Amino acid sequence: MRTGMSLGQTQTLQQSLVMTPALQQAIKLLQLSRLELEEQIETELLENPVLEAEPAGSTDEWDEVPAQVSEGEKEINDFENYLNSYGENFSEGASYEIPDDEYETPIKNRESFTAMLLGQLGLMKIGEEQRGAAYILVNNLDEDGYLRVPLEELASEHYPVALLEEVLVEVVQNLEPLGVGSRSIKEFLLVQLENMSHRELTAPYDVVRGIIEKFLEEMDKKGLKKITRVLKCTEEEALEAIALIRDMEPVPAQGYVDDENSTVIPDVYYVKDKDGQFLVLTNDDGLPRLNVNHSYIQLAKSAPDKESYAYIERKYQAAKWFIKSIEQRQKTILRVAQSILKFQGEFFHRGPMYLKGLNLREVADDIGVHESTVSRVTTSKYAHTPYGIYELKFFFGSGIKGGSLSVDVLKHRLREIIEGENPQKPLSDEKLVSMLAAEGFDVARRTVAKYRADLGIPTASARKNKL
Repeated sequence: MRTGMSLGQTQTLQQSLVMTPALQQAIKLLQLSRLELEEQIETELLENPVLEAEPAGSTDEWDEVPAQVSEGEKEINDFENYLNSYGENFSEGASYEIPDDEYETPIKNRESFTAMLLGQLGLMKIGEEQRGAAYILVNNLDEDGYLRVPLEELASEHYPVALLEEVLVEVVQNLEPLGVGSRSIKEFLLVQLENMSHRELTAPYDVVRGIIEKFLEEMDKKGLKKITRVLKCTEEEALEAIALIRDMEPVPAQGYVDDENSTVIPDVYYVKDKDGQFLVLTNDDGLPRLNVNHSYIQLAKSAPDKESYAYIERKYQAAKWFIKSIEQRQKTILRVAQSILKFQGEFFHRGPMYLKGLNLREVADDIGVHESTVSRVTTSKYAHTPYGIYELKFFFGSGIKGGSLSVDVLKHRLREIIEGENPQKPLSDEKLVSMLAAEGFDVARRTVAKYRADLGIPTASARKNKL
């Protein structure tokens, strides 16, 4: 096994890669969702006569192509170099088929937005009363993921307004996607703010919150002076806060819209073998087997003129590149999914409560690709697990952001910091976030508040009042 590249080797390799249209297309394929990939394949089949969909079991005849036509092989190698320019080459994963009788019930390939939320609720350790209230709330969300129906209209003898309010804020709005069930854009933005880590919070917290609460309709030049005056901040701080707010998601269900054209199809399955060990299987159902049209290969050999030959060669190279790019895409998704299984084994064996903190670099280092590749692969790609269907990035979004530090470690350090504070000037949650960030704990203010409460430690103002 070869060792990872040195910095100089990596830089030389990266400098030698030319970002051709074909390479750009291959990188784009990594980013596509399953449905988008199917659409792209259909487009390519229509536009390239050399590319065709073959029935399973067919074989190609690459070796029969004239030598000149193989010049495009360099671009294919470039794509492999692009993926692997950050560490060791990855090996190809084994191919498996899911037996029809493997499960007591069929695996559902499609899951609606609502069903996805209900699936998460089914795994949460909450009381039956809370679970029932959560089901009511989720089933009344609109297509954007907002709760537009007043709680008073949903309330009943068994589910009073107070209970619905508590469950909405503490349970539903903490589902994936974060903030689902918000009753207004203001509430949704505040949920996002409260869950931002120190690294993500690129503007003063108080200024951002103040603008969301009071000046959402005045985030322009005319309202800038008023914002700085009322919130007692500088113009630069106000502009930073406005920029941060504009970068936030406006719709909770963005990318999860529950309609005929937006369904969740798993890209991979996590299944157990006979020994109880998990395997990762790629889902190729619905994807046509692509090949080159052999009649065009023969036609290239007897092309009557250079123009005809050049056209066939160009289309042939495009077809071969497209096929190779899809193969590479599937292999990369498999490798990332296998790495997730390696790091998140407890999740698969014991359930969502055992999800650990994980970042892109750890997986990138593990499989020998760049972080950007892992980022592309985990966006809009879904995994079917024993506990429901999750976007691959879900496995990076829980736990303590920025690393694999356990909750116990964070709580222990949080207690130490508070015990060492000046009793006359107790540390606010925001200050605790900053101090923890300096030590490598990239956590949200809301997380600190929750863990502080779990430790039985009151707020800063309450601690000061005890003196």
